[in-house]
Amino acid sequence: MAKKKEIQRHKTAITRYELSAPIKSLLRDQLLTSEDTVFDFGCGRGSDVRLLKKQGFQCRGWDPAFSPNEAKLESDVVNIGYVINVIENPEERAQTLLSAWNLSQKVLVVSALTQVYGRGKTSVQFGDGIITRLDTFQKLYGQAELRAYIEQVTGSEAWPAGIGIFYVFRDDLRKQNYLLNRYRRRSTAPRKRLSEKRFEEHKELLEDLIARIAELGRVPVACE
Repeated sequence: MAKKKEIQRHKTAITRYELSAPIKSLLRDQLLTSEDTVFDFGCGRGSDVRLLKKQGFQCRGWDPAFSPNEAKLESDVVNIGYVINVIENPEERAQTLLSAWNLSQKVLVVSALTQVYGRGKTSVQFGDGIITRLDTFQKLYGQAELRAYIEQVTGSEAWPAGIGIFYVFRDDLRKQNYLLNRYRRRSTAPRKRLSEKRFEEHKELLEDLIARIAELGRVPVACE
């Protein structure tokens, strides 16, 4: 375990020139409309807030480093985007997620960095995550692990919107509409071959195997 360091959380904030992946997911799945109020919990430098306002959305945000004086507002849609993965204290992490959930009136979208091959390999272990070269903390989640964590904290079912992105619904009608639209998209999509289905079922294991084969330049033996 690394020696105690001062974690530089603010260094994880980046300036975006397009909407973040969780906001794009909300728009794609018709879970964010022009009539909704939106709150970005942990908005960083405020890129999503600024871009949504330009598109006519009623959006506000709060961030402990960049917008600490903004009020935390109850809103129809609350986004907590790539926030919980940068909090090194597990109790504070859970409380932060719960605070965002308590502000959401219709849907909460939660996103976090996921563990992929090579990510974090050169970093220093710290608690249940890593310290990066910028002295920031990252807790890297598996997809199933993130879903279970969200459900544990909120006490509600989490629905996957993408890798590292989940919805949690308070509004049952909005959830039913989302599930119906998702079913319609699947029913009109081209049928997948059996091999593709098998790969998706065991994707995490197979991706690790593929990466290992690429690293070794051959099929690994059992002990590898």
